[in-house]
Amino acid sequence: MLHYGHIHAPKIDDSNIIYPGSLASCGFDEPGEHGMCVGEIKEDINPAIIDNRKDLVDYRFVKVDETEYETKSLDITECSSVIEVIDKLDLKNNFYKIELKGVKNIDINKLIEELHISNEKICDIIDNTYYADDYEKIAKQDTLKGIFVRNMLELLKENPEKENEIKHAMEYVLH
Repeated sequence: MLHYGHIHAPKIDDSNIIYPGSLASCGFDEPGEHGMCVGEIKEDINPAIIDNRKDLVDYRFVKVDETEYETKSLDITECSSVIEVIDKLDLKNNFYKIELKGVKNIDINKLIEELHISNEKICDIIDNTYYADDYEKIAKQDTLKGIFVRNMLELLKENPEKENEIKHAMEYVLH
């Protein structure tokens, strides 16, 4: 059985290699449980019948660090209150990076403030929410806003992968 270092995420599978990972997570790039692998060599083993490490060693993963780094994404479109969003996030005793997305139906600034107050282990909140504006209707207007929205909708058709950035730009100008 081989043990290799510098693999931060544990990997225990049917191969003859165990990656115990780091004892504790150091950031959001190392999600999940962290700990160590503990094993005991079985006694009275006939070497002729050993096919893999399961025949030679009893082992188990032991979680050492109770706190994990977790990224959560939540669409708040259907949420009508700050409390509802906090309940849906269902935060435990971990460190969190939270992405909010969907249509804004509540005060986002109040939500962000309440999230930081309710859990001091929230490290980052990414606001990818937007207002439910009828961009097509605005684009038909013969105003500067209409011209801007028409140009942005055209840009969105050409670059669908940049939807969040384009919608945020329209939101900034319109609101």
